[in-house]
Amino acid sequence: MGRGGKRSWHSGDRREAKRNRRNAVYNGEGRPADLVVGEKKPKRKVACLVGYCGTGYHGMQLNPPNKTIEGDLFEAFVKVGAVSSYNADDPKKVALARAARTDKGVHAAGNVITLKLILEDENLIQKVNEVLPPTIRVWDVIRTINSFNPRTYCESRIYEYLLPSYAFAPPKPTSNLGKLIIDNAVSKGDKLPEGDAAEEDIDNLSRRLFFEEGKQLWDEFDKTLSKLKDDFNADPASFKDPYRESLNEADALYDIPQDTKLSRVLKHAEIHELRKYRITPERLRVAREAFKRFEGVHNFHNFTVGQSFHDRSSNRVIKSFTVSDPIIIEGTEWLSLKVHGQSFMLHQIRKMVALIMLVVRTGCPLGRIGETFRKPRVNIPRGPGLGLLLESPFFQGYNEHKAAENNRPPIDFTKYDETIEAFKKEYIYSHIFKEEAASQVFHGFLTFIDSYIGDTFAYLSDRGIETADKTEAEELPKLPKEISSEDEDDEQAAAGNKAELEG
Repeated sequence: MGRGGKRSWHSGDRREAKRNRRNAVYNGEGRPADLVVGEKKPKRKVACLVGYCGTGYHGMQLNPPNKTIEGDLFEAFVKVGAVSSYNADDPKKVALARAARTDKGVHAAGNVITLKLILEDENLIQKVNEVLPPTIRVWDVIRTINSFNPRTYCESRIYEYLLPSYAFAPPKPTSNLGKLIIDNAVSKGDKLPEGDAAEEDIDNLSRRLFFEEGKQLWDEFDKTLSKLKDDFNADPASFKDPYRESLNEADALYDIPQDTKLSRVLKHAEIHELRKYRITPERLRVAREAFKRFEGVHNFHNFTVGQSFHDRSSNRVIKSFTVSDPIIIEGTEWLSLKVHGQSFMLHQIRKMVALIMLVVRTGCPLGRIGETFRKPRVNIPRGPGLGLLLESPFFQGYNEHKAAENNRPPIDFTKYDETIEAFKKEYIYSHIFKEEAASQVFHGFLTFIDSYIGDTFAYLSDRGIETADKTEAEELPKLPKEISSEDEDDEQAAAGNKAELEG
């Protein structure tokens, strides 16, 4: 038959095998017994605009057997008939994808998933939202071009990070971190070592705030502690914790030894003092200037896991990084940070926020931020995930060209701004504020940092970042699990598609 005939025979054989597989699927062979085989209906490629509170979920992307946002969304579409029984056993059959893969516990006011849905029901959005928990909402379902990929067509994203302003308060001078900074200081509060004249003003301001404001804050607190200790020692048995009610502590917690009781009272006093903290205009100025140092194109290999300095994907674009004016929620002052970037790596935002916390708290020169973009490894902890949420992805190029040329509606969250804002307040902001009040997440993070033994954070002091050769020759000390950037989730995530990892 010759070579051409042989190819034709193989081609026909493959076509017959394909028909046999298709017929087997149509007849329900090899499918789960609980799936009902019915009439096939046409599917259409759509973009689903969604919002969610990530608490209790193991991230955005499907990750069996863990509970995920996509898992609940897919199940809801199956229940309302937008995904047929033929495809209900595998989301890959409807080409499920997402614009941003948010990490475990991270929220989103706006995110986009794409998949192929049956669009017969005019009340699809209403019915899906009735099936979903109130912490997950579908804002819209929009027809797209068949080749639409939410990740590659997404040009940029805005993330918001909420944190109490006391996260920028100076550490106690007697803490390990405080002593590390003070003991390695070339000058004690007046001026820094000679450096860039353009940065002299802001850096000297930051240094002065560390010494002066820190001393004032913690000297005043020491007076409170002294009085508490005197009152406790005068009559330990009948002593009542004056902060227990405001911290919602249960009475059962006080059936404990007296020395443990005193240590808890002192901890509660510290939390109470920090909640009263109000950031000064000078410190807010330093924080805003510090976050602006991230703007532009930089190498963020120190702000994620599994990335080297020479990996091209370590370079990321930050369009803006802003800090709001403070607001007071139930006695605690909060700040809203917003970062607009093309894309982000795993833990990148949380590590950026954590570094600025440390820099501002310790009076570290702001030029040190730029040094973290260089080759030497710097051990930067990741900040709490509690305050992080994806505000919105953007698809301007797609909207102006592909969507317009193919008579498809734009992918735009702005028409739902009021609804989304109400959702954020009820299900995301409120959760963040309540969780911090109940668990003192940020206080716990700062306590771990301030009490950490060793020179891990010496780069914040006047010693600076070590040379590349020395840093790479030494094994960096591991941080405690609570603040380390290395855990099982990171190892699993780093083994996947790094381009999709965010937060």
